[in-house]
Amino acid sequence: MHARLDNARSILSNEPLSRNAAVERTGTKDDGSCIFFTSYIPVSRMHVPDIKHLHGSSCTNLVSMHLPGEMVFICETERVLIRPLSLNDLSSVTEILGDPEVMKHSVRGVCDEAAARKFIEWCLSCYKSHGVGPWVLVEKESLDLIGFCGVGPERVGDTEEINLGYRLARRFWGAGLATESACAALAYAFEVKAFRSVVVMIEPEHVASMRVAEKAGFCGFQNVQFHGREVRLYRMRCDEWTSSRKAAHPPK
Repeated sequence: MHARLDNARSILSNEPLSRNAAVERTGTKDDGSCIFFTSYIPVSRMHVPDIKHLHGSSCTNLVSMHLPGEMVFICETERVLIRPLSLNDLSSVTEILGDPEVMKHSVRGVCDEAAARKFIEWCLSCYKSHGVGPWVLVEKESLDLIGFCGVGPERVGDTEEINLGYRLARRFWGAGLATESACAALAYAFEVKAFRSVVVMIEPEHVASMRVAEKAGFCGFQNVQFHGREVRLYRMRCDEWTSSRKAAHPPK
């Protein structure tokens, strides 16, 4: 399915589609999944350059072709737009990572601005090395940066895993946005990047995070040590993701 939009305002407000737009998106919401963008959406949401990308292009390509004054959106869900992080997000990221409640179960602990900058720089390096990494979540209704979510490389023992992470500002907890975003990240990991498996690591005390993982389709875990802490490591294989999608949304 291909739909052309006059500008990003159409995406944000669900205005009628037009034949004369310069932004293209692919995918379908018939099964509740996310839609992947195939072109740039400027920050201004008023003008879109006529640059197209094939569906399935890696984040590496999107980031490397990032034009001045503009940003790339990876995909959208019902309530969230998802895009790569940049150093322009430092203030908002510092506010989120500096909240003790948000960081209660993080191996990083509470972050100051310097630590938040290092986190963003690590994300940027992940985009270049693996084509994925934690992405910014933007709430469509308010256009606020509400947190981040995505998959990225993580060393667990002697093995490099593709790890799912999600973290939202406290005022956006309890609305299902973490689950919605996690499902979009998993769809990208399995359907675009074709990773064989994705893990998520959660401390046993972090009940809310476990619920997000389970709602996203993870089940079963093993206890492992991660940065000196015992965590539950859940794993989902690509075939399990595909089967769960088919079971949840059978052909009509």
